[in-house]
Amino acid sequence: MNSEISGWAVHMGGSYNSDTGTVTIPTTNTSPIATETDSTAGMLTFDEAYNEGLGPKSGDYTEALGSAKIGYSGDPYVLMLYTPTGRKHWYKKSFV
Repeated sequence: MNSEISGWAVHMGGSYNSDTGTVTIPTTNTSPIATETDSTAGMLTFDEAYNEGLGPKSGDYTEALGSAKIGYSGDPYVLMLYTPTGRKHWYKKSFV
């Protein structure tokens, strides 16, 4: 899991210290992140996001679009707007 976290941190323009478990992400992101999509590929349902520890079951997320979190599974997710419904959803990001 450390390599996944490290890969996510580097993708976000930051770094990961495996000795302390600290992820450092710059306040000015050097990697643009899409914040809107009409795709369901990688999209979690509200229940799935809740089970990953990403927010409430209601899907009423308070985080800004483009926010990133690591789920309980260790996978990275980005909050995006699903344009057909106008609702925020967490999307699994693959940084391969």
